[in-house]
Amino acid sequence: AKDKHKEIHRFDRNTFVYANKWVELMDEWSSSPIVMDEDEVVIHYTPHYLYAPSVPFDMHHFYPEYTGIRENAKFIVILRNPIERSLSSYWFRNSHLFTSNHKDSGSMKDFEKIVEKELHYRQRYEKCMNVHFHDVMMKKYNVCRAGNSTSMNILNLIMMNFTSITIKQKKKWIAIRQEARNLLFNGLQVCFGSQFRSSTLGKRHIDKSIYFDQLDRWFLNFPIHNFYITSLEKFAQDPQHEFSKIMHFIGADVKRNIETNVIESVSSKQNVDMSQEAPMTRLRKPNSIAQYDLPSPRLRNDLEDFFAPYNRLLKQRIMIMRQREKEEKSSKMVV
Repeated sequence: AKDKHKEIHRFDRNTFVYANKWVELMDEWSSSPIVMDEDEVVIHYTPHYLYAPSVPFDMHHFYPEYTGIRENAKFIVILRNPIERSLSSYWFRNSHLFTSNHKDSGSMKDFEKIVEKELHYRQRYEKCMNVHFHDVMMKKYNVCRAGNSTSMNILNLIMMNFTSITIKQKKKWIAIRQEARNLLFNGLQVCFGSQFRSSTLGKRHIDKSIYFDQLDRWFLNFPIHNFYITSLEKFAQDPQHEFSKIMHFIGADVKRNIETNVIESVSSKQNVDMSQEAPMTRLRKPNSIAQYDLPSPRLRNDLEDFFAPYNRLLKQRIMIMRQREKEEKSSKMVV
């Protein structure tokens, strides 16, 4: 796989809204590595794309429909335990890599203040999205947030299986999905406010660890079967197995890319410590303070309680994806 495109941040920079689409396209294609055969894959690596609210919509509109990229682009999503991700994000942003004096900074006391602030922000954000997205979908299309026996719910709309409905129904629901995409984009603009395309979104350590609604934004813009979702914890347990599955998913030559030296390279680049004693310690390595200023049991319990309902919503989406995969395999076997 070609990895020349490393975090170019094309779509999540705050000036993208002013960019000329065709100039950007020419730059995208001209700067891409030359692919010599069909087994080579170009990978665009920018982790912040998952959270940045404008990116899935901008990317959907960016690529012309005739290129087939909207339907065929594949997305690899590697998630992480939300508490560990939040801590890692905080220590990384306060490391010598970002401070003006090039020294590590930060403290658990400071982190707790940020947590409290972000929890209040999340409450305001969800109320705002209810008004500007969920309530509107309910009034216009009887599409509710949680779902009941008489109405479509937003999860089913986002993850709809179009192969199981008639052509007439498909046209109807594609139109509703388009309207939902527009409403969601407008709602995100209102509820994120001035932060919608802000370069400071990377400092939202807690909100970036709520994955389910980040995925929903992507699922409304691209087919769900084009996403491969795994976790850093799974990758740490068996890098070779996960790497093999990713290679298979993107259509790369698994045998050619599964050599031991490739796996070792992937593991070392991710800084994954395989020891059971400290499986994620090295991921916070950029900041030495993280080694001894540890979160209290109370803080961990509070964060576990906070993330629990969001993790259930995430699992719900992944279960639907797995079910769809089984349905697709079954239909192919029948054919």
